Amino acid sequence: MPYDSEQFLLDYLSRGSHPGITLLKKIISRGAIFADRKELLGHSFKKYYNWILKDLDASVLDHVSRSIADLIPESHIETFAYFHDKGMPMSIISCGTADLCIPPLRHKNASGFFSKVISNLFTFENNRISGMDFHVLKGEDKVQHAQALGLDPMKTIAVGDGYTDIPLLDWCGFPVLLDTHGRKRKKLTGKKYNFINSIPELRNIINKLELIK
Repeated sequence: MPYDSEQFLLDYLSRGSHPGITLLKKIISRGAIFADRKELLGHSFKKYYNWILKDLDASVLDHVSRSIADLIPESHIETFAYFHDKGMPMSIISCGTADLCIPPLRHKNASGFFSKVISNLFTFENNRISGMDFHVLKGEDKVQHAQALGLDPMKTIAVGDGYTDIPLLDWCGFPVLLDTHGRKRKKLTGKKYNFINSIPELRNIINKLELIK
């Protein structure tokens, strides 16, 4: 899909009619999506994101989470299940929104595959979004959380698909960059990453290198 989960939510709001989402907020949503995809905003994206979403009814999040879940291929879920069954502990450390990460996994019966989900959480008041608790604001925060989990970098496989994943990929012993269209490997030719085009390829590359039995 062209968007990450936060961009997906903004796109959904900009195309429909929702209480509190004014024309101005729709216009800024489109601009924020464009700028974030071009990696122009960094963690300041959250400032616009939170302003747009303030006072939004929480029920919208459930609808969007189900839509995101519908877009997750079964082959991805099967890959997560495979590693879980092999006894490989998995965690998610994301600069995104946990409220758009955990529910889609739950809808796909996949939340149990991950021992930890560390991300940013919406706060609510009267069933409306009131703000956000920040836990992972920038890429460097991901490394700090990985270290806090007690992970040994030389025994850690990190999988990422965006610029905020670069610090964690550089930190770990086995970095994997998901590059669907082949554009990122051209940009990151100096990095000693393992490049994959899709999540199921992760199983093949790890088995080939005999990283798990």
